[in-house]
Amino acid sequence: MTRRKRTTLSALAAIAVLGLSACSSGGPSSEEMTASEFYAANSTISVAGGHDAGSGFDFYMRAVAASIERVSELSTTVENIPGGGGLIGDNTIFTGDADGLTVGLLNYPGHVFAQLTENPSVEFDFAEWEWLGRVASGPPVILVSADSPYKTAEDLIAAEETVTFGIEGAGSDAFYGAALAAKTFGFPGENVTGYEGTSDITTAILRGEVDATFLSYGSARESIETGEMRALMIFDTETREGVEDIPLAVDFALDADAEETLTAFGNIYSLERVFVAAPGTPADRVEYLRDILLLVFEDPEFLAEIEEAGRLTDPLPGAEVESASNGVAEQADVLSELLAGL
Repeated sequence: MTRRKRTTLSALAAIAVLGLSACSSGGPSSEEMTASEFYAANSTISVAGGHDAGSGFDFYMRAVAASIERVSELSTTVENIPGGGGLIGDNTIFTGDADGLTVGLLNYPGHVFAQLTENPSVEFDFAEWEWLGRVASGPPVILVSADSPYKTAEDLIAAEETVTFGIEGAGSDAFYGAALAAKTFGFPGENVTGYEGTSDITTAILRGEVDATFLSYGSARESIETGEMRALMIFDTETREGVEDIPLAVDFALDADAEETLTAFGNIYSLERVFVAAPGTPADRVEYLRDILLLVFEDPEFLAEIEEAGRLTDPLPGAEVESASNGVAEQADVLSELLAGL
């Protein structure tokens, strides 16, 4: 599912000016500087996020930071701000200086669900971020065993008996995703929590303890390819290479309202790993950082590192991330209502 995008003229222009020397002490203030002048004078940026060192998100932070140094004259530091399921880091970046010197990596689904469920720890508004680009997405699937009575998505939607979902913990992305799917399609669903990871959940499904799970395609891919498990539908915005045989959830929308909700749902998961800057960052610095990330996403060494680690990259420019997130924001009230009481 790797997609490589052609370098834009703006990206080439950005990299061309990165080598400009810092302006003299008698030059313009930082507010008056162009983006190229500002980053020549302030050449170290932080790549930060609310993720533990060694985690999957941390891998992307460090890979991107290293690539930024290869494709530009910027230096980078990596800052892990774990805690609160990522919320401490998200809050720190959101309320930090809007100077363009911090590039944050969000777990977009968890970030949005925390706000929509009115988590008291939230100090951000996801609609206000400056969106820089997506490095990878993790569209989830509803997964059942190969011998499940639910052979198709239509079978699941028509279920009369309660469909049980094996989930790691309450409040996780999967917890909200499975519950939203049941509510939107109108079938009876129940989340059974307490499982320890994908392997534990898969074993529970094969033993008949639960009927299904809600899991990223990347995590489910191996069991699908071996024929042990079957994906009934995928929550995404488009059909992607390699998963053409898994139908999009939105194609089963029961009415126009459900279609809008499922489109927003797909956008949430399509933006799983996105880079941001603090709200209010000057527009030209936002564009400058967007251009740098476009170069990162085409960096051969970056792509080789991703492949060697067995991970996926699915780049999306900042402007398109912004558009997709705006679509989620437009459905915020509907999504909040569906999530109420979970």
